[in-house]
Amino acid sequence: MVCNGAEEPAAYWNTFMGIAGMVGGVLGALAIAKLANAYGKRHAAIVTCLLAYVAYASGWWLYTPAIQWLQVIYSGLVALVCAGFWMLSGSMGADCMDYDEIDTGKRREGSFSACSSYTQKLGLSIGAGAGLYLLPFVGFDSNLPGGVQTASTILGIKACLVIIPLVGVTVALLLVMRFPITREIAADIRAKLEARRGKV
Repeated sequence: MVCNGAEEPAAYWNTFMGIAGMVGGVLGALAIAKLANAYGKRHAAIVTCLLAYVAYASGWWLYTPAIQWLQVIYSGLVALVCAGFWMLSGSMGADCMDYDEIDTGKRREGSFSACSSYTQKLGLSIGAGAGLYLLPFVGFDSNLPGGVQTASTILGIKACLVIIPLVGVTVALLLVMRFPITREIAADIRAKLEARRGKV
């Protein structure tokens, strides 16, 4: 990579992208947690999805060979919303487990955790493997001199980086909007469970 007329190794930018991701993740966890405490997890999840639209869509402009440091900002933005998703998914999952216990009389954290872990790993595997098919599809050629790709290939890669996550965020938003457990319902379920079996 070239920055300010000097050749910079990929590790140079990976370092700053990692730092931006760390900072964004911490800020995201703190901000989304505060939002969830103030307005409820469902509202916080909706806001996180809306922020994810901004973060992922910004990749269209922030991933550019002309100004490489913009990708550092992109890494921070994505880490911010990902931290919110990871934190809220576990917390909302716990509410689902309480709801399931009220409904069935059984405590099945193991089943819920196994399904959650499986779907997350399946998604990560599909995402990682998709590159084997998407990169040739957009014309990526690792044998080109200096690794410099054509303009159409860069456009295709950027389209994949933006469109695929936005489709996933849309699905997440639709599911979150149907999530029935509000803060009041969760508190009522918790009170009933504690009255039935005591605090755990």
